[in-house]
Amino acid sequence: MIIIIILILIIILFLLIDELSNIKLVENFNNNGYLIIPNILDDNDCNNILKIIDNEEKNDNITGEINSQYNRKDLMLNIKDVDIYIKKVYKKIKNFIDTTIPDATIIECSSLISEKGAYPQIWHTDIDPEQKYKNYANLVSFGIYLDDINDKMGPLEVYPKSNKLFSKINNLYKKYKIEEYDEEQSNEDNVGLNKQSIIDLMNIFKLKNKLCCGKKGSIVIWSSKIVHRGGENKLKKRPVFYFSLIGKGSKPDGSTYSLKKNNKSIKIKNL
Repeated sequence: MIIIIILILIIILFLLIDELSNIKLVENFNNNGYLIIPNILDDNDCNNILKIIDNEEKNDNITGEINSQYNRKDLMLNIKDVDIYIKKVYKKIKNFIDTTIPDATIIECSSLISEKGAYPQIWHTDIDPEQKYKNYANLVSFGIYLDDINDKMGPLEVYPKSNKLFSKINNLYKKYKIEEYDEEQSNEDNVGLNKQSIIDLMNIFKLKNKLCCGKKGSIVIWSSKIVHRGGENKLKKRPVFYFSLIGKGSKPDGSTYSLKKNNKSIKIKNL
């Protein structure tokens, strides 16, 4: 009898630890707008996804309309080809996903690939701050690093906590009298948009950008409301497999929604 009670107490303890860990993840994500979690997939999983991407590049090669497409592309993948890996991610962080995006639907399934020479994207949010919907759905993206990604490979860059400014961005431009502009500079050394009003806003709130580097098999999770960009790639090909989940509500404006037309949106719990 004593042994049974001890076993029950051990199970309860593990459940409490798991729940506390989940609460911490959700809290960090809601506060900062992003998370990086190591060891989500192993080397073999990552290599298999790379083969799927390589095969897709040789065949369909259907891409999404992302900004700064020079040496950078958003290559769409078939859900059925990668569903086993999405399932593995879901199994490992199920509590986080179910808490953050209840009854989540897969709305994007793609790969972000930047080659050496890709210049920085403009800073942006994945959905438009000027939403026409009042009750728009929560949209969150999950990117798996398929190689060790360092600061010279143009990793995802974010402004932590900028997600909290999302719904007020346009009003804040007016409040602080920030002129909405994008100044384009294009020459041999610097190609792309090098000056944006959104950077002025980040500076006012003293927010600092962060590089999301990570080991192969890590996952970076980011809110569609966080200010971010793909960085400048000075080294070699940077492959990232990603999928995005959407919750209940109206489909928000502004996202690329990189999902092949022959793929139907699927509840992640039904994979």
